[in-house]
Parts: sequence; C-alpha cells; structure tokens
Amino acid sequence: MVYRGHTDEVCALSWSPDGDIVSCGKHDRFLHSWNAETGEPKERIPLSISSVAPLSINAVAWSPTGRFIAAGCNDGTLQLVDMTQKHHLLTYRTNNRYGVNTVAWSPDGWFVASGGDDGWQSASVEIWPVGTDMVALQRGGKQRYEKVALQAEDETDGASVIHNCCCETMR
Repeated sequence: MVYRGHTDEVCALSWSPDGDIVSCGKHDRFLHSWNAETGEPKERIPLSISSVAPLSINAVAWSPTGRFIAAGCNDGTLQLVDMTQKHHLLTYRTNNRYGVNTVAWSPDGWFVASGGDDGWQSASVEIWPVGTDMVALQRGGKQRYEKVALQAEDETDGASVIHNCCCETMR
C-alpha cells in the first residue's frame, strides 16, 4: 500500500489500535492520517508551533482507546491530538529542548511518556497524566533517549517507566 499526500520524508508512523488508520509525522508540522486499507487521506491536523524553527514530528503513538495521538516534536514539545474532534488538544513543554524522540502510552491510556534530549549533556524521560499540564514523573540522564515504554505493574501501583538511552544501556 502506498499512502500519498505528503511531499517530505516521514519521520514517525503509528497505526490506530483497531488497525483502520495509519498516522504519520514529518517536517511540515501536520499530523497526517490515512485509511489503512484503501490509502485514502483522512486528516491533516496542524500542531502548535512554539518556536520560530520549522516544526518536525519525531514520534507518534496512538492511545490504547484510539481517541488520542501523542506527537513528540523537535522543539521539545509533546503534543496531544484528539482524533474524535480532529484537532490539537494540548501541548506539554518537556525538558528536552533538542526534541522529543519517543512517546508511549500507559496500557490504560491515563498517562503518556516522552523521552528525548537536551544536547548530549542531559536528557529526560517524563510521564504526564493525560489532560493536565503537570508532569507526574521525571527522570534525568546524560544521554539521549530513543525509546520509552510504560507498563502497568498492577492495579494499585499504576505505571512504571522503562526507558532505553541511545547507548543501549537500561536504566
């Protein structure tokens, strides 16, 4: 299947939980979505711009419910898009001023995690409760974060964060 309608390189890609929609991010500040089966374009939703530099979307992830998409951007923001309302919902300002490289949802969809870097001197993984602009958990490191995942420990403990920095060591 070829998904047409973009003119720049695709930087991030994610399928909806039901597999019906494929969404991507790229260097044009728009979140693009297609019908996964037919390849027909569905949405082109602009994200918020917080700097004068062009906005690139480095990472995208659908929430487990299929209602939201989290987009990690090169300006250090993590942005939520409401796919039922077809609009940008919220912008989280992370401590990763050189970009958010990875995003992940908790299995219950109540939390979203981001990881990135602030140059090679420092980086952080942050967990945000969906719908608020307060960070719930932040962990710093000295190397850029490329992957992050949230895993439910049990019903009472909430989510634990598993992150992997670019040098492939686990913390």
